Amino acid sequence: MLGEQNAMDVPFNVIGYTAKMIQDQQAQTIADVVRNDAGVQNVKGYGNFAETYRIRGFTLDGDDMTFGGLPGVVPRQVMDASLIDRVEIFKGANSLVNGAASSGVGGMINLEPKHAEDTPVNRVGIDYTSSSQVGGKLDVGRRFGDNNQFGVRLNAVHREGETGVDGEKKRTTAASVGLDYRGDRLRTSLDVGYQKKTFHDGLQGVKFASAGVIPAVPSNSHNYSQKWVYSDMESEFGIAKAEYDITDSWTAYAGLGAQHAHETGNYGAPTITDSNGDGTISSFYSNRI
Repeated sequence: MLGEQNAMDVPFNVIGYTAKMIQDQQAQTIADVVRNDAGVQNVKGYGNFAETYRIRGFTLDGDDMTFGGLPGVVPRQVMDASLIDRVEIFKGANSLVNGAASSGVGGMINLEPKHAEDTPVNRVGIDYTSSSQVGGKLDVGRRFGDNNQFGVRLNAVHREGETGVDGEKKRTTAASVGLDYRGDRLRTSLDVGYQKKTFHDGLQGVKFASAGVIPAVPSNSHNYSQKWVYSDMESEFGIAKAEYDITDSWTAYAGLGAQHAHETGNYGAPTITDSNGDGTISSFYSNRI
């Protein structure tokens, strides 16, 4: 929209976090990545396990993040970082640059999928987190053709076990395939992914009936959730993009994305009613496609 401008002359800024940083910091979700930026806060979602963000004080729901520049594609609530090549944080007038969205007035987070690099990629990883969270990852990429114009990138991850909170269990299964073509004038890509996340006995935060009933802070490993609290979220998503250089100064491009999600869960967050820590909790069952 603004063409090539000096970063000091535009009313916004962009910072990007690469796959190497994600790998070096062993980030598991997008929240683990964006906490590197002091201008972005990770907060709880709207009564579930969603990762929600505040950019310059304005809320950005995790579902409203863009994937390859396209909205409405990322999986429900939580996105695994293993499938992502780059996390871009845009701070400023988001609606002006990226278009209107359900949230994200103060900025946007864009996730770029992984594509094959110029050199072959062969990575296998094993991780152990918290009480008994064990996982494994696979990342393979190749380029083919006389000029390496064809690329294939495959990613897969599985992780499950108990977290640092007593009794809380999480399970993640995700995979993605990225295909791309790089010609002299034409560039195309197709990225498809699958993710399933399961939370059992998970914490969803605490509500307070009034400002004067805040009790002493419990141990950070104490689980004040209920055994019947759970969430199963399964998503299939993908994008297709194409660019063609009409001239040295003009490029035509198009993109199409889609996502299908199925979520079932029984949610409940306690409401503290007095300074002794007494409270109430109610159940909300969800089954949405």
